[in-house]
Amino acid sequence: SYSSGFHGSDVQLQQAFGPIFEQRGVQLVINGHEHNYERLVPWRETGPQAVTYVVTGGGGAELRPVGQQAFTAVSHSVHHYVRATVSGCQLTLQAVNASGAVFDSYVLDRCAQANDAAPPTVSITQPTAGADVAGTTLIRAQATDDVRVEKVDLLINGDLAQIDTQAPYEFSWDTTRLADGAQVIEVRAYDIAGKRASSGMRTVNVKNTTTAAPEIVLYAS
Repeated sequence: SYSSGFHGSDVQLQQAFGPIFEQRGVQLVINGHEHNYERLVPWRETGPQAVTYVVTGGGGAELRPVGQQAFTAVSHSVHHYVRATVSGCQLTLQAVNASGAVFDSYVLDRCAQANDAAPPTVSITQPTAGADVAGTTLIRAQATDDVRVEKVDLLINGDLAQIDTQAPYEFSWDTTRLADGAQVIEVRAYDIAGKRASSGMRTVNVKNTTTAAPEIVLYAS
């Protein structure tokens, strides 16, 4: 029901099954159909239980492109399979490509989820508000949670630009793709229990175009 792939999300399925999963304590949903791999952060809309959705459709058919959305933790267009092991509170998922290499590994900890009481906090530490930026600009964020931060998203003018699932949370932003002038950046954090937080919007000034100084021409009589 959640997908950044060829078919996309099915809102009707989300509305029909999502509330049931969240109310009944479902922790993991695995589905195929899309010819790609996508793992969501623990996600919930209104219920008490965050659900981890995994799309695994890379068994051998022709692959299709996959993007990323607010619910995405990791997405790849690659042939693969997914294996899992369970030990106590923890279920470890591993996505394995055709060469046998693990390209995504995730520990779903149901006990840690149950102990998560507070939403995450997140802030932009670089650049400062009103700063002039040009070329490739480094954006740094700081995120904390009482249990575990799952990922931090970078948004440029309200659109999801990049995802970072590991601290320190840093993003390399190519400002040359935008027009000079005011641009709005924001970071959002997601925790293990499906809680979310935003840094709030910060405006910076893109200045990639330089204006040459006027020439001074002297005429001698």
